[in-house]
Amino acid sequence: MSHSRRRVSSRFLAAVVIMAALAVFIPVYAQTPESTAETTPEVTAEPPATSSPEATAEPSPADSAYFWYAWQAADLAVTAPYTWNTDQEATPEEFRLDLWFMGGSEGQLSFTVMDRADAVNTTIADDRLYYLLDGEMRSRNLVLTTYEQLTLYGRLGWRIDAYTPDQSGIAAGRIGRLPDDRVIMIIGVGNGNDPEAFLEWFDAATYGIGFSALAPEPTHAPAPDRIGAQTLVAGVPVQGTLTAEIPVQEWTYTGTAGEVIDIHAVDLGRVTTFDLRLDMAVRVFAPDGSEIGYNDDQLSVDLYGAYDAQIENLVLPADGEYRLQVELVQGAGTYTLGIHRDRVFTLDADGTTELSGDGAQALIIEDVFPYEGWVFTGRAGQSLTITMFAESGDLDPALELLMADGRQLAYNDDAENPELGTDAQLNGIPLPIDGEYVLEASRYSGSGEYRIVIVVTGGE
Repeated sequence: MSHSRRRVSSRFLAAVVIMAALAVFIPVYAQTPESTAETTPEVTAEPPATSSPEATAEPSPADSAYFWYAWQAADLAVTAPYTWNTDQEATPEEFRLDLWFMGGSEGQLSFTVMDRADAVNTTIADDRLYYLLDGEMRSRNLVLTTYEQLTLYGRLGWRIDAYTPDQSGIAAGRIGRLPDDRVIMIIGVGNGNDPEAFLEWFDAATYGIGFSALAPEPTHAPAPDRIGAQTLVAGVPVQGTLTAEIPVQEWTYTGTAGEVIDIHAVDLGRVTTFDLRLDMAVRVFAPDGSEIGYNDDQLSVDLYGAYDAQIENLVLPADGEYRLQVELVQGAGTYTLGIHRDRVFTLDADGTTELSGDGAQALIIEDVFPYEGWVFTGRAGQSLTITMFAESGDLDPALELLMADGRQLAYNDDAENPELGTDAQLNGIPLPIDGEYVLEASRYSGSGEYRIVIVVTGGE
């Protein structure tokens, strides 16, 4: 079913303008916030050992500048320079993966993953992220210099820069959330001999995280340039990498005539709206080879990155295999790609319908899937109260109800009921005719899991 994209409230558009105006952050001293010294949690952990594991056979530099490490304990995968060794340890609360240069004299990276809640089962809120990173870096005897709020994997994150106590080395830290809402903290320390190379490796490791472990055992292998099946499935994101050596990547999608899809390609390394790390374009070819869609530098309010790519309301002309090309325009980096297609559901006969995850897969609003369309059949005279609840992350939900031809019946960002906070609610919306309607779940800001409850009255 096809429908026009939603009309966005003036409040949302104003927020986008403000976000763009504030897109470039000026780093400030990490000690500046008065609350930092007062609220940084006590740290009891000892600084990590400076010795490294015994060197193992080094992969050939000709194979790849990086190799791939499957981190099974955390169901993640890590990209690391080919000259590094790896070592892994785990505790009940967290997993840590340390990477050392050969010989152990150059530096160290650690990846720490924490569950959604801490040891006392308290949810780790977004406003605690900075202080978790601050406390951990101080526990390693690092001297903090500057900090910055940024976007990491499409969500709120923080960067803190530092140096070693003797000022001979440099350090960098990042903290943010993975798509499944776990917190990830990445800290790197280098000896300062080649800070540009160290920061390049640090960024490659930070933004090269794969969101699933791909091998049965930790293995050294050339880093893959893509993660996920080459044949795309609607609602399932994949990752790819574009560089001067890999300027184009091709994916496929099996579609049917008349199907309507949206395609989103998002730079995973983007920090701010106009941060130019990876500028890419998306091109689509029909089964007969003809080009049917293209976009470079999307202009919608759905995606936050100015250099991301988006093709909306693409009507597929025939059954068969479609080719999607993601093309490098400038820069380099890792992207995530997804295809959105509206879902169909039926209103429950008892008057209350809930849309939620099935246990295996949650409903998530995120950068690559910034909205979700839900199609249902309604009857004239029915009155709907629809509530969208944020279940995790920093998601501020938004709801819109559309007729089949795209006309808007109702839109809401924050419910009138103060008890619902920033959750969205359409209260008592009458359906004017029998037929199909589209309920669109989206966001005012942020990302995270959600669920929807629909209560129907009347229309007997």
